[in-house]
Amino acid sequence: MSKRKAAQSVDALVDDFDLGSDSLSISDAGDAVSVADSGSEFAVDDDSSLAGDTLARGSRQSNGVKSLDKQKLQLTAEQKRARRKAQKDKSKRRRAAQEGVDSECISAEESVGLSGIATLDPAGQADALARLMKQGLPTLSTVELEDIRVRESFLIDTSSFTGTRSLDRICEFIEQYTEREDVSSANKAPGTPHTLVISSSALRVADVVRKLRPKYKTAKTEVAKLFGKEKLADQATFLQKYRTGIAAGVPGRVRQLLEEGSLKSSHLERLILDASHQDSKKRTLLTLKDLAPDLAKLLSKDDLRDRLATSKLKLVLY
Repeated sequence: MSKRKAAQSVDALVDDFDLGSDSLSISDAGDAVSVADSGSEFAVDDDSSLAGDTLARGSRQSNGVKSLDKQKLQLTAEQKRARRKAQKDKSKRRRAAQEGVDSECISAEESVGLSGIATLDPAGQADALARLMKQGLPTLSTVELEDIRVRESFLIDTSSFTGTRSLDRICEFIEQYTEREDVSSANKAPGTPHTLVISSSALRVADVVRKLRPKYKTAKTEVAKLFGKEKLADQATFLQKYRTGIAAGVPGRVRQLLEEGSLKSSHLERLILDASHQDSKKRTLLTLKDLAPDLAKLLSKDDLRDRLATSKLKLVLY
């Protein structure tokens, strides 16, 4: 503000308040004007309104920070854990996207050892399945995992099977690695298959059964499909009613039916892991993280391990 304008402002104030002989002063800088009357004074400053605005804004921001701090303090421990988990999951997905790894699959390191397992010799397959068991049963100690390890002697060497391991060749594969002359035959007791195929999904199980039934279903024997899209009770009734030579299913449902008792392992000769099939996201029975616990629990079942240990049952990877 110029000295002239300041003087004019003071004159106006004098007229309004009739200050008379009261003292007036203008600073050398011309920034402020003081008016003294009976010991009281006031100042007119060009920057006063700006300073006021700044102080008010700072006060509002300070209040906002205090409010946020209060909200943070009010978060429960559960909410904090949920927030940390969400941040961690977000980081995982970001890393997976950058590395081209599906977050629903077993880690990239584990996947490398499991993706081509079906074509390995029994020693290589046993090592890869040991990694799967560790992934599926993470709470077990090293000693406990060693007790349920899939031994090399449990496996049939299928490395001599040449060509692709496609759905069209599954019947050929079963016949090549069975000791039965007639694969369509079945034991007299219902629910006691000689061959059990384990696949990664209900869709894959349905595809496998469509290939098996035309060749192995007869007037006296059945090919059972066992997955979660049908009621457990209905599948149990089916197994109790029909003589079943071959059954195909997903790990979780097969384990449930074995534990429930309608599916029996007493005559089981071949447990086939449908390990070469890849879904639309290139995931397999052995690399799908969600399947690892059920598959590991199935392979560690006492009744199956007893038969594997005595060579009455053989594990075969397709």
